[in-house]
Amino acid sequence: MRFLIFTLLVALCSYAQQIATIEHEGATYRTFTASPGEVHLHWKNAQGGKLKTFTALSTYLTSQSISPIMFTNAGLYEDTETPCGLHIEAGSEFTPLNLRDAPGNFYLKPNGVFFISEQKAQILESSAYSKAQLSPRLAVQSGPLLLDKGKIHPKFNKGSSSKLLRSGIGINQEGHVVFAITDTGEVVNFHQFASLFLHLGCQDALFLDGNISQMTTNAAKAHNKNYAAMFAIYKK
Repeated sequence: MRFLIFTLLVALCSYAQQIATIEHEGATYRTFTASPGEVHLHWKNAQGGKLKTFTALSTYLTSQSISPIMFTNAGLYEDTETPCGLHIEAGSEFTPLNLRDAPGNFYLKPNGVFFISEQKAQILESSAYSKAQLSPRLAVQSGPLLLDKGKIHPKFNKGSSSKLLRSGIGINQEGHVVFAITDTGEVVNFHQFASLFLHLGCQDALFLDGNISQMTTNAAKAHNKNYAAMFAIYKK
């Protein structure tokens, strides 16, 4: 019994270390840090039905004896709950890379691809990803890039009044995946959000989504919003 209690305490302490509340340049954020092997991407169930909500995804994973510890929505998507760009999960490509020009955040070039290959997480500008001819375990395309090799997106204005809830993903110096979202009621511009990832030790970071974004460790308490791709953190 003592061994079981100790094991549970170690697991809980390890889990707690992944969660943090960060204050940076007058704004508060929530972050979650995970190893690449814990990061999984989901859009549809085994029958091809769109999962759409954290609750549905949680139920789906639990039915497979998987215990997820965090959920957050992934990249931008169309009105049909279809990813705007590249979507690869479990090594299979569901939607292709999108290099078109169009209005909107996704198309604010340079945009990019977050991907995991052989337990290593990376972010590449979309055209560079296309040229690299990669076959990752998972990939999600979104935009704009927040950071590219330590440089903030050239079109971001430090004094911009366009302030909204923001969510994004980065990779820190240890190679861990860092998820970040503005805390409840907080709004920031793109430049502020990009600078957060620099503060967190990331050289590359990608915007995921805006006002509808959520990041939760309890799917049952999340707002019942529809998404396309969703990240879930768990060990297999």
